[in-house]
Amino acid sequence: MLFQDEALLKSLRSKREEFEVQETISESRHENIQRSEYNNNKDYRRALMWESIQNGKRVNKIFESKDGNYISNFTVQGNVEKIEKELVFIRGILEKEKNN
Repeated sequence: MLFQDEALLKSLRSKREEFEVQETISESRHENIQRSEYNNNKDYRRALMWESIQNGKRVNKIFESKDGNYISNFTVQGNVEKIEKELVFIRGILEKEKNN
């Protein structure tokens, strides 16, 4: 699952998270990713993706399932604690339903 709506992401971030994003942006303003620095398009696209995550413009959610029905694990790439907490809560509810 991919979130790239900057207004939505900003609304979900805490003040501390927003401060950290703005700090990262100001520190990396002079660092422009250049296509010529990468051997292939895949590496270049990956670098652009991580830049978007670091600058608060993107959050990736990766879900894993051992049985194909329930979330057994997940990874959040990007810093939005609210999303992470909600996923932990949802995972707990689904685990409880699975065990009943």
